Amino acid sequence: MKNIKEDTLLVSIIVITYNSADYVLETLESIKNQTYKNIELIITDDKSKDNTIEICNKWLDENRKEFTSSKIIVTANNSGIPANCNRGIHAAKGDWIKIIAGDDILLPDAIENYIRFAGQNEECEIIHSKVVRMVHRGSEIEKINAERYPKTLHQNMFPKTQFKLLRFSTMVLAPTVFMKKDLLERLDYLDESIKLCEDWPFWLKLTYHGSKFYFLNKEMVLYRIHEKSVYSSNENKFLIAPFHSVEKSIYEKYIRENVNFFDKLIFDYYYALRDYFFRFNDSSFNSLIKFFYDFLSLPYRVYRKLTFLVYNK
Repeated sequence: MKNIKEDTLLVSIIVITYNSADYVLETLESIKNQTYKNIELIITDDKSKDNTIEICNKWLDENRKEFTSSKIIVTANNSGIPANCNRGIHAAKGDWIKIIAGDDILLPDAIENYIRFAGQNEECEIIHSKVVRMVHRGSEIEKINAERYPKTLHQNMFPKTQFKLLRFSTMVLAPTVFMKKDLLERLDYLDESIKLCEDWPFWLKLTYHGSKFYFLNKEMVLYRIHEKSVYSSNENKFLIAPFHSVEKSIYEKYIRENVNFFDKLIFDYYYALRDYFFRFNDSSFNSLIKFFYDFLSLPYRVYRKLTFLVYNK
């Protein structure tokens, strides 16, 4: 890189691990192989039951000289994803933070591209990009490239528009996010009360309070999807995804009191409907039950579709 100012920015890459022994070496090697070299590496583990820590310690002993600084953080008790991330963030000294799970892979020029993009967009505080999905199908791995021009949150939107779209789902792919540490500090870090979701609550909070996402239209990360993933594709076999209870708690805490009366009616109806049909997850739901659920959820789905047509052209 030719820009001396950009080279002087310290980037803290935080690897969050939990029973990550199978893939963490690939993650760490991808960080070592970055074309951008002013990197602080922090590995923070959430009380793994396998030998993740031993693997990481051995690798760091052999590769510590590749980084400006490095450390491993361990905890006595499993505390959830947001708390694990926050431990790394609190320890970070970098201007920018990149959080990556211990089974994903950074493409070699990812950090260089993020830093260059940030330099070209001086007001941006948080960037997201595209991923290549690595889907494990037995012994085979299928790589699925992103759409060329995806419809997503971008810098030409107002923060309130991004919030309107985020009400329906997280949209932003957490493995691609690159953000300033002072943004996290200003918004009081990630919400540790919602233990299985670190990203969506923070996206809602930052857009509601006037910050916005910038979009870098490049693939930066190989995102692994396998049977041990926190949100694996196995959820597709259910009528209502088991993650529903987490989504509902996020809705109640970050969305419900920040929308108008009509929106509240629509969203309350939708989550009540999902609560009712969630009971059918315990048995093999039939096509008639699915038909009724699809029919009754039609008002919400139409409203969502109209919102995206209006705001995400």
